[in-house]
Amino acid sequence: MSATSPQDRRRLIISVCLLLSVLALSLFNQKTSSAKAPDGWQWITCDVGQGDAHLVRTVEDQVSLIDTGDSYSDLEACLEWAQVERLDAVFITHQHSDHYGALSELAESYPIAHLFTSAHFDPAQVPQGIELTQLASSDEYIPKLSLGTDAEVRVLWPPDNLDRVPGEKGSNALVNNTSLVLHFRVGGEQPLTVLTTGDLEEAAAGRLIPRPENLEASILKVAHHGSRGSGTQLIGATNPALALISAGRGNDYGHPHQVITDYLKQHGVSVVRTDQSGSIALEQRDHEIVVTLEGQ
Repeated sequence: MSATSPQDRRRLIISVCLLLSVLALSLFNQKTSSAKAPDGWQWITCDVGQGDAHLVRTVEDQVSLIDTGDSYSDLEACLEWAQVERLDAVFITHQHSDHYGALSELAESYPIAHLFTSAHFDPAQVPQGIELTQLASSDEYIPKLSLGTDAEVRVLWPPDNLDRVPGEKGSNALVNNTSLVLHFRVGGEQPLTVLTTGDLEEAAAGRLIPRPENLEASILKVAHHGSRGSGTQLIGATNPALALISAGRGNDYGHPHQVITDYLKQHGVSVVRTDQSGSIALEQRDHEIVVTLEGQ
């Protein structure tokens, strides 16, 4: 019998957990609106339709939000499912409304201690009274932020100089490629590691590949809702056990593209999608990644 690598074992564990979650949903039908995320969640990918919003929680119950989506009602439903009452930090990856459109309404209802954005986000879009820090990275310096005693985030992209960002001036591609790429590490001896990529497209992703040691993570938030233009380079470099895809049900963009989902399947990566499962909660427990699905 051939030996099984730790990565293969981790993928098998995630696959089994996903199967059990789906079976549980089948047996008990879809969870009702009164259901809550599990108490021990560390990461939640919110179902905000055709947009992005993710939550990360430390052992001290400090909660950060990455992007808001464009629908505050959808985001609020996810925050209630996660039982979040305040936000210690909010990260906005880039200046497209499906990633920051709900920010103003959010700030009216939830205290936000600090806002972090891409260096190329327009500060005029930030609600008044919120402390702002704009983030950039370089080959010489990768910023590292502490989110609590057991959580940190490294900023891998974008560069401070807009001329180094691929894309024509004024194009959607340029804005996509200014996305924050963030590597999260949450937990103690067996941390949950997550790479988030905003709407990064293949041309910008290629700039990160020469330093794969910065990219490896057990979980990848697939770039740009799984669009074909996001490419497969980051998937290969990250070598994830689990891929998260945030996309709207029946969206007009064809997200996620079959090229992306086929690549993930061919490389043995388990996939969970908000358009199929609703919000997704993750927890590292006893060397396993436990996946809880809100609904189907």
